[in-house]
Amino acid sequence: MSGLLSFRAMREVSRFPGTLLGICLALLGTSLLVLHSASLKPDGTSHPYVLRQVIWTCAGLAAFGALSHVPYPRIGRRSLRLYMLGLCGLAAVFAVGTTVNGAKRWISLGPIRVQPSEFMKYVLVIVLARAIAGAGPRIRTGAA
Repeated sequence: MSGLLSFRAMREVSRFPGTLLGICLALLGTSLLVLHSASLKPDGTSHPYVLRQVIWTCAGLAAFGALSHVPYPRIGRRSLRLYMLGLCGLAAVFAVGTTVNGAKRWISLGPIRVQPSEFMKYVLVIVLARAIAGAGPRIRTGAA
């Protein structure tokens, strides 16, 4: 079973450019190492936010792995819905947002604070890519 699992894992990893994946993993590891060394206490232990960062890093890698299986056309078809959801999230900040350091940018969901503007960065890229792809023939021919 472990041989089959490692074969599948290697096949999935091989879908991504090796250099890009290697650089991303190297940057992740380096940043966690720097955070750990910068947060050392005099007694040799590190602050709890280092462990929290490791947990979020693992969650991000899991989300990356899961979302990499979603075909691009499926995401493109849902781009308008994602955009509307993102706009609702941005509007919700005004209604139920939490002020941190003088800025009202987050929505508190229990122990987690979500910043809808971060979600919208990705959604805007998807929406613009969909719009440009749809306008491709007109762009190539120069038609208005």
